[in-house]
Amino acid sequence: MIMEELNQAKAESIRNDVENNYKRAMAIVYYLLDKGELSLDDSKELYMDYSDKDIQHTVDNIAESLKVIIQRYSHVIYLMPQEENDVIGMNMQDLRNIAGSKSTNITAYLS
Repeated sequence: MIMEELNQAKAESIRNDVENNYKRAMAIVYYLLDKGELSLDDSKELYMDYSDKDIQHTVDNIAESLKVIIQRYSHVIYLMPQEENDVIGMNMQDLRNIAGSKSTNITAYLS
């Protein structure tokens, strides 16, 4: 009976940790969707949360579902749409329309 109660308490603790990590990861993803980048100066709490490996893993899983890439470069965390993401970002035809219809893929992408 005591062992069963300990197992239930441990399972509840794990569920709470997972739920808390998920909420913190979603806050990071939401911030990045809104702002595009996150630095220590923007939100120290969110930036530090991203340093937690479990939260970072959850952020990566959410990013994969959204077809975005979330990476840290030089103390800034960025959200970048994957190439096949037509919801967040632009496809190549949109970029060509902006750069001019005769532009190459590289010119369109860099414009």
